[in-house]
Amino acid sequence: MSAPHGIYTPRLKDIIDERLGVSEFVRPITHTIEVVFLPNIDEVYKYSFDEVFLRLPPFEPIAIKPSIYGQVELKGDYVWFITSIENLNNKESLSKVYKIVEEQYRGNIPGIKCREIICGEYEDIGTGIILKRLYIPRIVGDGKSKWSKEVELQLNDRTVIKIIYGFTHETLRNWIRTIKERFSSRGVYDKEIIQILSSPEKALKFTEIIQKFEEIEKKSGSYAPTTLNYVSSCYGGRVLTTDPFSNGKKCDECKDKSRGTLLCRDIPGYGIYHWRRRIFPRVYASPRNAVASYNVDDLGRYYRVPFVCIFTEGVRCVKKLESLDIQFDIGRVRLKLAKPIISDYFNTNAFLVVINRQLIEAFTNIIKKSASNIYCFVPTCGSSTKIPLINLLVSKFIWKNISMQEYNYDIDLKFDDNANKLQVIVKVGDDEFQVLYSENVNKLVERIAESNDFVKFVLESLTHTLAHSIYIGLSNIIPYFDEYGAYISHVDKNYVIAGGIENTRGGTLKLLRPSAEILSSERYFEDTEKGLMVFKPSSIIKIVKDVIEIVGKIESPKGVEEICKVKVENIERIASAVLSRLKEESSEEPSVGSTKKGRKYMILAQNQGLVRQIIKVMIGMFEELIQEILNAGMYIDRYAFTSVILWKVLRDLTIRGNIIKGVKYRVRNIDEFNSIPDSELDELIDLIFDVLIEVEMSTIITNILLPDYCSDGCEADLHLPRCSKALEQPYIISRCLLITFLRFAGIPVYAPQLEIERFECGGSELKTLSMLARDRLRILTHVLGDDGVKILSEILSNKQDLKIAIEIDKRFKEQNLEIVRKLEELESKYKRRLNVIYTTEPHHGKMIVIDFLKVITSWNFGSGERVRQLYISELQ
Repeated sequence: MSAPHGIYTPRLKDIIDERLGVSEFVRPITHTIEVVFLPNIDEVYKYSFDEVFLRLPPFEPIAIKPSIYGQVELKGDYVWFITSIENLNNKESLSKVYKIVEEQYRGNIPGIKCREIICGEYEDIGTGIILKRLYIPRIVGDGKSKWSKEVELQLNDRTVIKIIYGFTHETLRNWIRTIKERFSSRGVYDKEIIQILSSPEKALKFTEIIQKFEEIEKKSGSYAPTTLNYVSSCYGGRVLTTDPFSNGKKCDECKDKSRGTLLCRDIPGYGIYHWRRRIFPRVYASPRNAVASYNVDDLGRYYRVPFVCIFTEGVRCVKKLESLDIQFDIGRVRLKLAKPIISDYFNTNAFLVVINRQLIEAFTNIIKKSASNIYCFVPTCGSSTKIPLINLLVSKFIWKNISMQEYNYDIDLKFDDNANKLQVIVKVGDDEFQVLYSENVNKLVERIAESNDFVKFVLESLTHTLAHSIYIGLSNIIPYFDEYGAYISHVDKNYVIAGGIENTRGGTLKLLRPSAEILSSERYFEDTEKGLMVFKPSSIIKIVKDVIEIVGKIESPKGVEEICKVKVENIERIASAVLSRLKEESSEEPSVGSTKKGRKYMILAQNQGLVRQIIKVMIGMFEELIQEILNAGMYIDRYAFTSVILWKVLRDLTIRGNIIKGVKYRVRNIDEFNSIPDSELDELIDLIFDVLIEVEMSTIITNILLPDYCSDGCEADLHLPRCSKALEQPYIISRCLLITFLRFAGIPVYAPQLEIERFECGGSELKTLSMLARDRLRILTHVLGDDGVKILSEILSNKQDLKIAIEIDKRFKEQNLEIVRKLEELESKYKRRLNVIYTTEPHHGKMIVIDFLKVITSWNFGSGERVRQLYISELQ
């Protein structure tokens, strides 16, 4: 989306090119971390803070650097860990395993520690841990327990995920047998076997063992025995291993279980290690940029309603890694650091938008009260459904919490025999809401929208979305900003800050100075000594204009209509892929027909009509389900469908059974297939589920079900590849929320996917906005009561530099002498700060001007705070 470099200031490009050519100092590094791969302590690599966590994330086997044992190279043998994680169950035992590494290298590396970080040189400064040098150990070669290391992660209060890195006990037992068989003629005895197994450094024998197994595995068509960055799973996905010899072997957790135990069923992913061995799941470790607390308060001094834009050459920032996210088959795990890993603090230049938290909280209340007036459109094949913005945000909040395995949130899918359709039940704590009727969804929205967690979610969503849009806008107009810049999204106790910063030491390139030149006509205040300029809120459009235009026009690459036209072809494409795989499976083994599973493969491979009908019915049921969800007033997009509903269907056996029941019910009504026995039809549908997973058709399925893949933000407009909330990004980025907020703030922006009839608010929100005034507060009101006088008094006493002008209908002065007397007392007390004016002509006008924001309303200042009022805004 970035424009060509140099479109704004060609000279800036020349300066940057010159500096990049002569000085290492201007590399985009704010904090350097040295990296050493043990045992090679003399080889030191340098990475930026961001690069370490992007390229070498903790808990993930590192493929780019193999470990070497004689003639054997192990890929994925290097892994480092953070133990100061709240939901890491075996942190103490893991530290003990690597204590020997700390002792082994202390003579040559006095500062090495293998405790909170395994291993490194780091400093705990109370508010976080500053990592200076990282020593990455080997799984096989380092630590007390050779060959393997174990990690236990708490997914939620019910589930623990165990990861076995390296080679499992089963593999070691097989090795012992192999060593005895292969080396017994050469006088190798049990004692020496133990020595071999306890020390992979005995390279000759280790090489021969690996080579022997490599011969065996090649014959069986398995994976390379020297590759440790792939993973297999068993016990319902609760146990994973990187052991390349695990394929087809029963895991220890399932050996003592009966065959009937659901978690150890003899199907892919259960009982035996998963035969679809895949790359180790990516660990998302994305540090966020934060502004130093005292800097936030300093920037807050320049705040004006509704917000201000600030260019500064002296903002003090820090990078923080506060959590890690890993998407396993069984669910998404968030690893929360007890103390963040932080960079050194650094000064840089920045373009920032500063907003008071109370204003966003008031805005949140206004969109709640305007539920029937603000809609987002979600197109599906044949229709376009209007969803209230507040419903959209509550839906995203729920989908996010379910996808992140939050304990209080879940869903269930059931098949209603009477209605002949699937139904979604959303679970919040002990309450259940059937998402079929709008009244149920309204109750759900009301329940969630009043929670503090939801208000925080809106704060985070708006700040993050605004930060992304500013980053993209700056990248479009400033050369090299997409390479040497970063976005910042910071929610503090009083203010939220969103914008872009230069991601270099000391802000050496002065990348963001052009933003000040672009906005010079909108300048409100300047402090040349501080290198700081404050701009009016209207200036934001010059930064994000192109972004908003793209946001307004975005649609699916082929267009919703085009995708809908090929729906039948896409269903046939899915069916063909499934049939092709069924034929492969049924022909791979000559005796396949002699097994129960083999017979099912053959039945389906030979009955193409049944396969096509099952797939068509299945997709049709999901299509109806999505439309039911939308019609009831709940938002859903492809991210929520894939990561919540589809994931539940594939992983939850009860839900999967309900889907099978629904498909069977409909297939039964087709004469051609109503003679198939119930149990056999169940098994055939179940097998098609397995094959659908195998042929990976989820993208095509979601295209059919949700053709507008970008209904509220996507990779084509506001999503960023390096978002610090990578897995949450689909839920916290909201195009509709951003545009609605800008309209609320008086900025005339529009998008075809959004319909804003009007804003409605209570007097309480208008009171909050009035209390935030810094420079001026001008009030036009028909009448004024005691409550209005009290509000004026409170504002004047708290804001020493604020000037207030209030204009009241002249008839009020004649009929309300007591209020007039109180106003005169206030005028006397706050001379030159309060000016009370009575109109020469009768009027009924109501208006408030708060700093830059003008609000035309139906509210008589200070009157009933709960009564719904009109809200029309524009900038002054």
